[in-house]
Amino acid sequence: MLRVSDRTYKWLTVATVGAGILSSTLDGSIVNIAYPILTDVFDTEASTILWVTVAYLIVSATLALPLGSVGDILGRKRLFVGGFIVFTIGLVLVTMSQNIGQLIGFRILQGIGQGMMLAISNALIVSAFPDHERGRALGINGAMVGIGLASGPVIGGFILEFFDWRALFWTRIPVGISGLLIALIVLRPDTIPTERRRFDYTGATLLMIGLSSLLLLINRAPIDGFSNLVIGLSISTAVSLPLFFLAEQKTDLPIFDFGLLKQRIFAMAVTSSLLHFIAQSAFLFLMPFYLLQGLGMKPIEAGPLLMTLQITRLVFSPLSGFLSDRFQSRTISTFGLIIMATGYTILMNLDTDSSIVIIVFGLFLAGCGSSTFLPPNNNVVMGSVGRDRIGMVSAVIPVVRQVGLSLGITIVGTVYTIRESFHYERLTQDIGGATALAERAVISGYADGFAVALMFVLIAIVTSASRGLRPLPRDTYTT
Repeated sequence: MLRVSDRTYKWLTVATVGAGILSSTLDGSIVNIAYPILTDVFDTEASTILWVTVAYLIVSATLALPLGSVGDILGRKRLFVGGFIVFTIGLVLVTMSQNIGQLIGFRILQGIGQGMMLAISNALIVSAFPDHERGRALGINGAMVGIGLASGPVIGGFILEFFDWRALFWTRIPVGISGLLIALIVLRPDTIPTERRRFDYTGATLLMIGLSSLLLLINRAPIDGFSNLVIGLSISTAVSLPLFFLAEQKTDLPIFDFGLLKQRIFAMAVTSSLLHFIAQSAFLFLMPFYLLQGLGMKPIEAGPLLMTLQITRLVFSPLSGFLSDRFQSRTISTFGLIIMATGYTILMNLDTDSSIVIIVFGLFLAGCGSSTFLPPNNNVVMGSVGRDRIGMVSAVIPVVRQVGLSLGITIVGTVYTIRESFHYERLTQDIGGATALAERAVISGYADGFAVALMFVLIAIVTSASRGLRPLPRDTYTT
């Protein structure tokens, strides 16, 4: 372990944790571009290939809260290093996959590793920084997420141009090994609590069953309707999550302290974050339809445009985090949501004759607003408990993100599908050409979907503005 001053250590921690964040977020976005190739290689349907990503994300989100508590009990460095090990082993095994079942199974192993790293990443960074710099640290963390998400499709496209799909994974094995070694050398051992803490196995089991059932239900209900699977998932969710709530009332060290929801500032911050991610799913789901099917762009043309929102994080996340250490985070977060709503209004009104400048401007405002909102909002969440429990609230952030995106894609996707079909039938008599008719129907359905997303942003503005004020952090280091 390196022996350096606290001021040097905090930046080394950001770099070390950033390597894990880049590895995991890049992994979540780099595979998407290979869907058509994987469909041919494994001779399966696109709906099956989607599970290469869906299984990965569901596992990491389901494990986040239990793993956050594990980090508080056993040590955050141990959990982060263990996550790097599991994640890197998953990379190696994925390259050996001989069928789609093996590929999805090894991706689940990667998801476990990602969950171990992401559940504790915010806690590691916040622990290394004094309270008055917590927002800046979380802003830098957000920028790392943006780099990973934005660079995935570009790097993936470049790799696939010269190698096969396995190269998407084996080219990153050296990065995983390097990150593991750096984490072992740089991160300081945690101060493990002297009193014996008993892990809440009952709560963890109920939460994992309930949350995984919920996410699967969100994913499958629009596709399968009232099938036996959907009914079973509904029952599992309805039983497990209430039992989890009851179990948490009876344990001394809950996986999630429901008493936090009595704090208005925490409850409104989490609610605002959930609404924000529901709305952000409109960009993830609808923009490709507008650009590729509405405007007839090629993927190589649409790719750089879709990167606009994530690239804004590189500038605005650190800036917003820095400002949240000096001014009321409620003001900054709410202002960010207002900017996001302005961008969504522009995007909602795009048409066949909209210029590239207008499209990029709308994406820029949406990304700027989202990047301005998140770090101050996460700062409030992370500052809601003492430093001995920040592993727990650190895990809340990725859980809310995944549940919000899953809900949003389901809601927005359902609205788009229904309204696109409606507009196609409505416009049949007015538009003669099949291509023009399809493009017009896609854009009209896209606009309706974005209108729903904008509604969630407007509600988030209200919840963010109504959450109350927090004391500004003291200008001292806290250990």
